[in-house]
Amino acid sequence: DTEIEVTGTLKGYTMLDRISAINCPVIFFRGEYDEVTMPQIEPAIKLVSQSKFYEFKKCSHSSNLESEV
Repeated sequence: DTEIEVTGTLKGYTMLDRISAINCPVIFFRGEYDEVTMPQIEPAIKLVSQSKFYEFKKCSHSSNLESEV
């Protein structure tokens, strides 16, 4: 489960029907303890043909600030 609950005008929004049109490299990343779960991000990773995925160990949602890498 996640702590994220989308409300307002973004509730129900999805971009998955258009994301496969991206034709440049995309990096998806999350922290090991991120609120964004793998079931939430996996569909996007699979739909972008030039995607790479990285998971930062011992990090949460602010992995760019928490990671020592």
